[in-house]
Amino acid sequence: MTTTERSNEDKIAEIVSGIGFLSYRYLSYEHSIVNNKVDDPQLIEQQKEFVQKLHIFSEVLSEELVQGDMFICDVLGIASQLFAYTWLDPDRNSEEQWNFLRKFAMETEAFTVMMKNMGGSAQSIDSYMDFRCDQHSKIATVIRSLIKDFRYGNDKCKSHERFDQDFQDASAYLFFCFANCNATYDALRNVAIACLKYDLRFDGSDPAYAAELPTLTQEEVIKFVFAMFKNMMTLGDKLTRSTKPLTGEVLLKKLRSFDTTELDNTTMCLQCGYNKGEDENGEKIPAYEEFYEALLEAKGVELGKEQETKQDNPLAKPQKSSEPLAEEIRQSAYFKSLSEESAEVIEHFGVEAPGLLNKYSCAVEDALLEQVQRANALSTRVEELEAQLKAQRESPE
Repeated sequence: MTTTERSNEDKIAEIVSGIGFLSYRYLSYEHSIVNNKVDDPQLIEQQKEFVQKLHIFSEVLSEELVQGDMFICDVLGIASQLFAYTWLDPDRNSEEQWNFLRKFAMETEAFTVMMKNMGGSAQSIDSYMDFRCDQHSKIATVIRSLIKDFRYGNDKCKSHERFDQDFQDASAYLFFCFANCNATYDALRNVAIACLKYDLRFDGSDPAYAAELPTLTQEEVIKFVFAMFKNMMTLGDKLTRSTKPLTGEVLLKKLRSFDTTELDNTTMCLQCGYNKGEDENGEKIPAYEEFYEALLEAKGVELGKEQETKQDNPLAKPQKSSEPLAEEIRQSAYFKSLSEESAEVIEHFGVEAPGLLNKYSCAVEDALLEQVQRANALSTRVEELEAQLKAQRESPE
């Protein structure tokens, strides 16, 4: 990866992290100001800056990410529910109070601004949020339970009779959120970190908590959150895999159920039921060839015309040669002088391997350059919006 590519990736990661971390931090502070009547001019001014940053982040991602709107809906929906569960009075634990807290979160200025930046109609956004509400709630409940056990150093929540089933459901829902937009996964990790940092203080700075809770380092918190999400994603991937190879319209429907550009080939292959046994660690081994053949057939491509079809797409992976390598080539001095890896490539792709792989690498390079150009445009757009907002703040009313 070039320096420019890494810089652009870092810029996008910064925006995604900002939405996750700042959105929950903003909620926590806003709750203190509005509901707990905290009168702190500096904090109030800081909240205005958060609103402006979240406005920029959400507007850019809504324009640039393939599933930017869905990303914002899922992150804000889960963040608002995690916030509601966190601040729910354990003595009351009423549905009325939970609904009040969630409504408060979704109607804050920052959340309202981000929802408007999505560009869809209010009706379509509300419909999506209502449709995903139960899934968001399940994810938020499980994250909250795991965070609470971690914070108090016990397994009280995990020992509940419904936890195992809830954990499985939440893991499957989290995986589908990731499949639709992998940025959701990164943002939600930052939501969980912010929840721990600002609502369950771990640095001992709040006397109310320091007296009864052990002090935790930033490293311990991040390590816990990353491990929690990794475990949920791994389980979610396994739970949502088809038990048998899918074909035809069923296969296409499965792939349409999430944005396939966000999934790697291995995940897509295993999700659709194509494997050829297990490795020494018990992990499924993807059967790529069978998967792609089934996908071609499902799309109505005759396998006899497969090579012609692939030639039209320069990014299609070079295929294994249908002709065995001639014995005289294997016995030649040139072939014998090759390294084991190079000889294996010639065996697999045929004598035209250098030309095929060179053509493919050039096509990949062109595609990467195009992606860098898009990322540069994204960075420019962010800078323009920041300049506009700065000018608005400095101009007299």
